[in-house]
Amino acid sequence: MVASLATPVAAQEQPWDDELYERMVEMREPYNEQAASLDLGVADGMIANERITFEVTRGGETAHFWLETDGEKRITDMGRGEHENPTLVAKTDAATIRSVATSETPSAAMASAVESGDITFTGQSAGKWTATTVFNIALSVKSFLGL
Repeated sequence: MVASLATPVAAQEQPWDDELYERMVEMREPYNEQAASLDLGVADGMIANERITFEVTRGGETAHFWLETDGEKRITDMGRGEHENPTLVAKTDAATIRSVATSETPSAAMASAVESGDITFTGQSAGKWTATTVFNIALSVKSFLGL
């Protein structure tokens, strides 16, 4: 029997999602200060009063973070892993969420990432339009009207 003496690379360094989560925690206060100005057009209310799981990919790995928002789109709670009962799932990559988390204007960076399709949302509730459908319609209308 041959045993490998090599230590896996992932075990040698802090996981990338630890650093990313810490940036998200640091971003919470400035984001909340600007949350009321976050403009997603027709779909603007879609991230208010929600429980959102973020599915963030980097290479072949996926990390999950969650947050809860109030009626003003402010982050009221957040944590690592998947939310136990999400109303939305946001899919993005590590570079996008890092740019939002490190931006001086995180609400504007979030709006830009959603508008460009770098962050996409899907709904979890049966019997209502999925957030993806509403966001796509809103972005199409916004683009058509030149807004």
